[in-house]
Amino acid sequence: MLQLLIFSFNEREKENIWLYIKCIENLMGCREMLVTTGIDMVEISRIKMSMMKKGFIERVLGPAERVYYGRSGMPTQSVAAAFCAKEAFGKALGCGISGFGMREVEVMHDSNGKPFFMLSGRAKQLADIRNLSFDLSITHTKSYAMAVVVAYKM
Repeated sequence: MLQLLIFSFNEREKENIWLYIKCIENLMGCREMLVTTGIDMVEISRIKMSMMKKGFIERVLGPAERVYYGRSGMPTQSVAAAFCAKEAFGKALGCGISGFGMREVEVMHDSNGKPFFMLSGRAKQLADIRNLSFDLSITHTKSYAMAVVVAYKM
Protein backbone atom coordinates (compact mmCIF):
# COMPACT_ATOMS: atom_id res chain seq x y z
CA MET A 1 0.00 0.00 0.00
CA LEU A 2 2.76 2.44 0.96
CA GLN A 3 4.63 1.68 -2.27
CA LEU A 4 1.54 2.49 -4.33
CA LEU A 5 1.16 5.85 -2.61
CA ILE A 6 4.80 6.76 -3.13
CA PHE A 7 4.62 6.32 -6.92
CA SER A 8 2.70 9.60 -7.19
CA PHE A 9 5.81 11.53 -6.01
CA ASN A 10 8.83 12.57 -8.08
CA GLU A 11 12.16 10.73 -7.67
CA ARG A 12 13.64 13.14 -5.13
CA GLU A 13 10.48 13.09 -3.02
CA LYS A 14 10.46 9.28 -3.16
CA GLU A 15 14.06 9.17 -1.97
CA ASN A 16 13.28 11.51 0.94
CA ILE A 17 10.25 9.44 1.92
CA TRP A 18 12.26 6.21 1.90
CA LEU A 19 15.00 7.87 3.99
CA TYR A 20 12.37 9.04 6.45
CA ILE A 21 10.94 5.52 6.68
CA LYS A 22 14.43 4.09 7.25
CA CYS A 23 15.01 6.59 10.08
CA ILE A 24 11.75 5.62 11.73
CA GLU A 25 12.61 1.92 11.40
CA ASN A 26 16.00 2.55 13.01
CA LEU A 27 14.46 4.56 15.84
CA MET A 28 12.01 1.78 16.51
CA GLY A 29 14.89 -0.68 16.47
CA CYS A 30 12.89 -3.07 14.36
CA ARG A 31 12.32 -3.33 10.65
CA GLU A 32 9.43 -5.78 10.76
CA MET A 33 6.83 -4.29 13.06
CA LEU A 34 3.20 -5.00 12.31
CA VAL A 35 0.73 -2.41 13.48
CA THR A 36 -3.04 -2.69 13.26
CA THR A 37 -5.67 -0.58 14.91
CA GLY A 38 -9.23 -0.87 16.07
CA ILE A 39 -11.62 1.87 17.14
CA ASP A 40 -15.14 1.85 18.52
CA MET A 41 -17.62 4.37 19.90
CA VAL A 42 -20.97 3.78 21.59
CA GLU A 43 -23.79 5.87 22.98
CA ILE A 44 -23.75 5.50 26.76
CA SER A 45 -27.56 5.51 26.82
CA ARG A 46 -27.54 2.33 24.71
CA ILE A 47 -25.25 0.57 27.20
CA LYS A 48 -27.37 1.85 30.09
CA MET A 49 -30.43 0.19 28.53
CA SER A 50 -28.47 -3.02 27.91
CA MET A 51 -27.24 -3.08 31.51
CA MET A 52 -30.86 -3.27 32.65
CA LYS A 53 -31.32 -6.52 30.71
CA LYS A 54 -30.72 -9.76 32.55
CA GLY A 55 -27.33 -11.33 31.77
CA PHE A 56 -25.73 -8.38 29.98
CA ILE A 57 -23.08 -7.74 32.65
CA GLU A 58 -22.25 -11.45 32.94
CA ARG A 59 -22.02 -11.81 29.15
CA VAL A 60 -19.81 -8.76 28.59
CA LEU A 61 -17.64 -8.33 31.69
CA GLY A 62 -15.13 -10.88 32.92
CA PRO A 63 -14.81 -11.82 36.60
CA ALA A 64 -12.03 -9.31 37.40
CA GLU A 65 -13.94 -6.51 35.65
CA ARG A 66 -17.11 -7.27 37.59
CA VAL A 67 -15.15 -6.93 40.83
CA TYR A 68 -13.28 -3.80 39.65
CA TYR A 69 -16.32 -1.93 38.33
CA GLY A 70 -18.55 -3.30 41.10
CA ARG A 71 -16.42 -1.52 43.72
CA SER A 72 -17.53 1.82 42.30
CA GLY A 73 -21.17 0.87 41.70
CA MET A 74 -20.83 -0.34 38.09
CA PRO A 75 -20.68 3.14 36.47
CA THR A 76 -22.37 3.13 33.08
CA GLN A 77 -19.65 5.25 31.43
CA SER A 78 -16.96 2.80 32.55
CA VAL A 79 -18.90 -0.24 31.38
CA ALA A 80 -19.55 1.49 28.04
CA ALA A 81 -15.84 2.28 27.68
CA ALA A 82 -14.93 -1.35 28.45
CA PHE A 83 -17.49 -2.51 25.88
CA CYS A 84 -15.91 -0.22 23.26
CA ALA A 85 -12.45 -1.47 24.15
CA LYS A 86 -13.51 -5.07 23.52
CA GLU A 87 -15.05 -4.15 20.16
CA ALA A 88 -11.90 -2.21 19.19
CA PHE A 89 -9.74 -5.15 20.34
CA GLY A 90 -11.61 -7.47 17.96
CA LYS A 91 -11.08 -5.04 15.09
CA ALA A 92 -7.35 -4.71 15.84
CA LEU A 93 -7.05 -8.50 16.12
CA GLY A 94 -8.71 -8.83 12.71
CA CYS A 95 -11.53 -11.22 13.64
CA GLY A 96 -14.14 -8.93 15.17
CA ILE A 97 -15.85 -10.07 18.35
CA SER A 98 -16.96 -13.35 16.78
CA GLY A 99 -13.53 -14.91 17.35
CA PHE A 100 -13.67 -14.82 21.16
CA GLY A 101 -15.97 -14.26 24.13
CA MET A 102 -16.21 -10.69 25.42
CA ARG A 103 -15.50 -11.90 28.97
CA GLU A 104 -12.10 -13.14 27.72
CA VAL A 105 -10.97 -9.55 27.09
CA GLU A 106 -10.96 -7.72 30.42
CA VAL A 107 -10.17 -4.03 30.66
CA MET A 108 -8.11 -3.34 33.77
CA HIS A 109 -6.15 -0.29 34.97
CA ASP A 110 -2.64 -0.03 36.36
CA SER A 111 -1.79 1.98 39.49
CA ASN A 112 -1.60 5.16 37.38
CA GLY A 113 -5.02 4.56 35.83
CA LYS A 114 -3.68 3.48 32.42
CA PRO A 115 -6.01 0.89 30.89
CA PHE A 116 -4.70 -2.44 29.66
CA PHE A 117 -6.11 -5.79 28.55
CA MET A 118 -6.05 -8.95 30.61
CA LEU A 119 -6.68 -11.74 28.11
CA SER A 120 -7.83 -15.32 28.61
CA GLY A 121 -9.31 -18.19 26.61
CA ARG A 122 -9.64 -17.85 22.85
CA ALA A 123 -8.78 -14.12 22.91
CA LYS A 124 -5.40 -14.92 24.48
CA GLN A 125 -4.83 -17.80 22.05
CA LEU A 126 -5.52 -15.58 19.03
CA ALA A 127 -3.23 -12.83 20.33
CA ASP A 128 -0.48 -15.35 21.16
CA ILE A 129 -0.73 -17.07 17.75
CA ARG A 130 -0.28 -13.68 16.08
CA ASN A 131 2.41 -12.67 18.63
CA LEU A 132 0.57 -9.40 19.30
CA SER A 133 0.77 -6.93 22.15
CA PHE A 134 -1.78 -4.16 22.61
CA ASP A 135 -2.02 -0.55 23.69
CA LEU A 136 -5.41 0.76 24.74
CA SER A 137 -6.82 4.25 25.11
CA ILE A 138 -10.35 4.84 26.35
CA THR A 139 -12.38 7.97 26.96
CA HIS A 140 -15.96 9.02 27.55
CA THR A 141 -18.16 12.07 27.75
CA LYS A 142 -21.60 12.30 29.27
CA SER A 143 -23.10 10.83 26.08
CA TYR A 144 -20.43 8.71 24.35
CA ALA A 145 -17.65 6.26 25.16
CA MET A 146 -14.78 5.53 22.79
CA ALA A 147 -11.77 3.23 22.65
CA VAL A 148 -8.74 2.94 20.39
CA VAL A 149 -6.55 -0.17 20.32
CA VAL A 150 -3.15 -0.50 18.65
CA ALA A 151 -1.88 -4.04 18.10
CA TYR A 152 1.80 -4.53 17.39
CA LYS A 153 4.51 -7.14 17.20
CA MET A 154 8.23 -6.88 16.84
